[in-house]
Amino acid sequence: DFEKAPSGITGLETSFSLLYSEFVINKRMSLMDLVTLFTSNPAECIKLKKKGHLKKGDIADISVFDSLRETIIDESFFFSKAKISPYLNRIIKGTIVQVYKNGSVVFDNLNDKKKALFYKKVNIDLSY
Repeated sequence: DFEKAPSGITGLETSFSLLYSEFVINKRMSLMDLVTLFTSNPAECIKLKKKGHLKKGDIADISVFDSLRETIIDESFFFSKAKISPYLNRIIKGTIVQVYKNGSVVFDNLNDKKKALFYKKVNIDLSY
């Protein structure tokens, strides 16, 4: 069944924490440069208005990152169907603990409530 087939290797779910662990902690990149790579740079590339910056009047799409929390990348770490990763069983420093979409919480793992709140069907409107 096509719907049950794994979707390949996941990358987005681990990318920020892996880059933080390998580049920011090892002082190869600043935290601000990493944040820019995931926020304003993509928004500017695809010309999203009122996205990618924290400014009054902009849309509040925010990820809260806990730089002190260590996480093990295992199959339970992933939300996508694909559980394949070259980083399985690796400990990473830092993890996304909350995500806000248009100012509303769509993911909350702040208090170790693993996947306590997660709405998989977040409507993303790219018609800005």
